[in-house]
Amino acid sequence: MENIKPIDNVIICASGKGTRLMPLTNYIPKYLVNPNNFNLLTLIVKYWEPYTKNIIIIIEEKYNTITDFYLKNLNVQYNIINVNIENQGNAYTLYNALKTDYDHTKVLITWCDIFPSIAIPYDIFNKTIIFTHGNECRYNFENNIIEEKSNGNIIGIYYFNDYVSMKYTNESDDIINVIPKYHTSLHSFEITKLSDVGDMNKFLNYENNNKSQYNTRYYNKISEIENNLLKKEMAHPIGEEIIKGEINFYKSIQKYNLTCFPKIYELGETHFIMEKIKGDVLKNLDIDLYIDLYIETLKKLHDVSKINVTRDTILSDLNYEFNIKIKTHVENIKIFRNYFNYINSVNNVKILNNNINSIIDNLYNKVEKRLLELNQDVYEYALIHADSHFSNTMVDLESNKIIFIDPYGRFGHSMVHGSIYFDYCLILFSLTGFDEFSASKNYHFDIENNNINLNINVKELEKYKLILLKHNIDWVICMCMCILHWFKFTYYTSNHILKSTGSYYHAMYLYHKYII
Repeated sequence: MENIKPIDNVIICASGKGTRLMPLTNYIPKYLVNPNNFNLLTLIVKYWEPYTKNIIIIIEEKYNTITDFYLKNLNVQYNIINVNIENQGNAYTLYNALKTDYDHTKVLITWCDIFPSIAIPYDIFNKTIIFTHGNECRYNFENNIIEEKSNGNIIGIYYFNDYVSMKYTNESDDIINVIPKYHTSLHSFEITKLSDVGDMNKFLNYENNNKSQYNTRYYNKISEIENNLLKKEMAHPIGEEIIKGEINFYKSIQKYNLTCFPKIYELGETHFIMEKIKGDVLKNLDIDLYIDLYIETLKKLHDVSKINVTRDTILSDLNYEFNIKIKTHVENIKIFRNYFNYINSVNNVKILNNNINSIIDNLYNKVEKRLLELNQDVYEYALIHADSHFSNTMVDLESNKIIFIDPYGRFGHSMVHGSIYFDYCLILFSLTGFDEFSASKNYHFDIENNNINLNINVKELEKYKLILLKHNIDWVICMCMCILHWFKFTYYTSNHILKSTGSYYHAMYLYHKYII
């Protein structure tokens, strides 16, 4: 029997300007800011979804499309209501949004920058409740009395067992000024643990208090289960294919007893247990001291096992990995591209070609041509890591040994073996700013006169071009693949609109600066 949910409608009031979270909210609404692996909208909806049949969000009309994108991905029943405000209070917003459409239903109203961190008992939802927490709010509720107070406890979550439309007196009214006129029997419920990211200080505090010891993308989770043992597991369905590929890779290389990977103790279907490496991540070190050792370790890995393949296999895998997949991923975030379609230059480099499919075709054709030229005599695959950027590379500082983690373990449709350039191109992926960009908790860009300044640090590439050439690594293949990786990353960061957009325009920047 399906559980009966106690609330008919959860109303997320989110039409404010979000000025207290600038610069993160310079170009997006507050509820799409990411305080961790998910944006606020996702966190709030995930919290309240077990309690309600329907989510309603009140927003400015200009954000309808991107908001709809995220709500659809959450697989909930929802309505979007538009109220465009200037300086009016939230009572004005709620009255004009809800009208009498939700009268005599069970309604919970919440602001878009707060959500409880613990479960609320179902059985309290039988009366009108003003939820309270702490003493940092503008209003206080005690003994059925509401008063304005500098150290108040009214946080901005309200439940109405029998909601009625509440008309404000002045357009500047806060809803808390209006509630007592329509609801005389008020009760309080103390939320003992609350997440509040309403301004930058609170946002940073939330990040620090919820920071994981091990940084992963949102679809993975790593936890320490014993001293020197780590468990990595799938945390979101989007990561299922990735973690299964990683597990398959570790199974396949066990016979080689490689010391450039962690020791594996257990392999499950969507998790595995490995040793904890003592050392530092390469991205945190001086890359100039380690880049030759890093490349040499990759070459030794490639020499462990090689297989002959057909020309058709190379073309099929290459086309899937660097053409079909990239086009699919950028199509999935087309909504973000449309939202920022007024941008015509990146880091003051003019966008001459805005046709994404033609750009992908151009990059792919260069890669295919040069890669086949390098394999004229024998078409050969090697054992590859396939995700060996500097964030997935550790250095044992005692032995000065390179150790790779988080292998992708596939190339196109081929598993474990693939083109060595799938590894080499990730050198440029890191050198063009991936590691810092991916790890940043407060990433934002700046837009002025249709020019987007991405705030992504790119190393002095000419110096590293010489190093790659010294190791007989084709620079053009690496750069083209690198740019295609940036386009692909737009999808893997689609939970974070600023990073997804930043990744897309960084790829455009690199293309127009280094390829055209």
